[in-house]
Amino acid sequence: MSVQRALAAAQIPPERLGPARTARLDEGERSLYHWILGSFARGEPPDATALATQAERLRIDLSVALASLASDDLVHTGTDVAITVAYPFSGQPTAHRVQLDVHDVHAMCAIDALGMAPMFGRPIRVESSDPVSGDTVRVELAPDGDASWTPQEAVVVSGSSCDGAAFNGCCHVLNFFSARENAEQYLSARADVRGIVISIRGNRSRPLRLRRCAQRDPMTTPITRDDVRRLMADESAQLVEVLPVAEYEDEHLPGAINLPLKEIGDRAPHLDTAKPVIVYCYDYT
Repeated sequence: MSVQRALAAAQIPPERLGPARTARLDEGERSLYHWILGSFARGEPPDATALATQAERLRIDLSVALASLASDDLVHTGTDVAITVAYPFSGQPTAHRVQLDVHDVHAMCAIDALGMAPMFGRPIRVESSDPVSGDTVRVELAPDGDASWTPQEAVVVSGSSCDGAAFNGCCHVLNFFSARENAEQYLSARADVRGIVISIRGNRSRPLRLRRCAQRDPMTTPITRDDVRRLMADESAQLVEVLPVAEYEDEHLPGAINLPLKEIGDRAPHLDTAKPVIVYCYDYT
């Protein structure tokens, strides 16, 4: 499983990746954000005094800068101005411990942990805990995506949506599990969680998530995996993948037909309008 695919399954859009994530910040705010991340990466999370000193060096108003960072869901602080969140880092211990160089840091979620290797261009070691069994999951990941996992059957649960700041709605959902059965049990027991299980074994695995592919069309409705099972079993729903042919041939859900998005306008009339149509794809939107 590539880190990019994991990010896509978590519904992290392009503006949350790479340089685009700081595009709305001014130069001073961007410099402060990069300094904060660098401090965490060095194993030195900045306290209120260090933040104030750096803001003075940058000649920016600290309170205004922190407000901008929070508005863009990049950095969040507590009442004492101590940083609690600086994606991908957590200012507090979490289940996801990452060794970055010689420093141990904590990631906000499984996806953030995996993202540190390409973000900083350094190999990492992750140690996490399966929230169902308590089993330890370990991963060694290189910046180019080369990885080894223990156990090999490990999976990741990636949330299908979240509202507001990610640390309030998504982060607690994005976990490692030592086995698919544990992940399925976790999702079944959490009616409040909409998620999908992603295999992290082998090169052919790729996450698929259900989404509303035509958001302006009031006839389209986002659905859960339980809805899919029900519609397939009770109403003989038609399952349609809108990815290009090559990706469909590489891997697709059982029973799915392929209608590439660029062709769907011409070929959709061939679908049985008397039966529900379930459309799925994989992207960053």
